[in-house]
Amino acid sequence: MRKLKWKLSANGKSLLTNKIFDLFIVICGVTIAFQLNNVKQRSDQSALEQFYLENLVSDIDKDISSMHRILAELQADSAIAGSSLRNYRQAKVSPDTLGKAIISVLSFSTFSYRNDNTYTTLMNSNGLSVISNKSTRTFLSEYYKCYKSIDRFEYVYTEFLLNDFNLFYASFVDYSTGTITNPSILKDIRTNNSLLIAASQLNDGISTYRNAIEKAVALKMELQRGL
Repeated sequence: MRKLKWKLSANGKSLLTNKIFDLFIVICGVTIAFQLNNVKQRSDQSALEQFYLENLVSDIDKDISSMHRILAELQADSAIAGSSLRNYRQAKVSPDTLGKAIISVLSFSTFSYRNDNTYTTLMNSNGLSVISNKSTRTFLSEYYKCYKSIDRFEYVYTEFLLNDFNLFYASFVDYSTGTITNPSILKDIRTNNSLLIAASQLNDGISTYRNAIEKAVALKMELQRGL
């Protein structure tokens, strides 16, 4: 059997070498372009994540400020209602203090201006996948669940104020001046019951807002670690 021997001229060898070199250049070029694209994607992803983290911190700051204000109001209302309740039971309640307590309880502030635009945008686009840290995603989910707890408190308390508290006191109190128009309310057992329920509801609200603030502060610290 004869073996075939390929012989290349000098020009053929040069051409083959050039082709191999050209192929090598192409492969290197494609590889570099692919790597640069990956770097760009990672850079874009990181920039997008930083954008969301910064905006989330801003939103949480506003939420914390609003919740602290509402918590202070709930605590003040709770103190007034509790004081009036104790005075009623000791037959020491006065028309002025009771009128003040009733108006304070009725002037209920809700958590209306919520700052969840960034979180809503995240959930409506890519979910929380933009946030690379799993722990941060957990903190986010846990905090925004607090909105439902606040909604539940506000609904229950508002229903009580409208359907029980207001219906009872409207016949005994001039809301425009906060004065008692019928002194019999000072000895009415319904006064005790209404103040007792109001104090209980207010304490529930205080607990709800304290929990939300605690989670908000923890989330803010977690977000800032990622910046």
